[in-house]
Amino acid sequence: MIDWVDDLGKDWGRYLRSKPSGYPQTSVMGRIKEEGWGASIRRHIQSIPIRDIPQDVQEFHCAWQVLGSKHKRIIYVHYGAVCPTRLKWEFIGIIKSTYYARMDKAHVRLWETIEIQTGVQSVQQVQNQTC
Repeated sequence: MIDWVDDLGKDWGRYLRSKPSGYPQTSVMGRIKEEGWGASIRRHIQSIPIRDIPQDVQEFHCAWQVLGSKHKRIIYVHYGAVCPTRLKWEFIGIIKSTYYARMDKAHVRLWETIEIQTGVQSVQQVQNQTC
């Protein structure tokens, strides 16, 4: 895992859980609350409206929204659900090694997306400008 992406994810999850209105009804967590753990197995497209949030949480949320569904789901379950990690990978229906491999790939995708969104240049871009 990438530490700073993990820290942002934890902040994002805390922010989502702290909203007074709770989770949106159509979200994975909203369905889990209503129907139990098996409710999130259904596939869906999710959008969580967030207003007046800290900039770093907003950047993470925007990057999360453009992830592919496989990575989006694992990030949401990892940071949104408050339960032991063992239950998270069992809930998704994958083994531990697959869970962490997908988390690593999702972290890299989030990192790349956040850098693109914030305008951070890669080393190659900087080298090309100076040559």
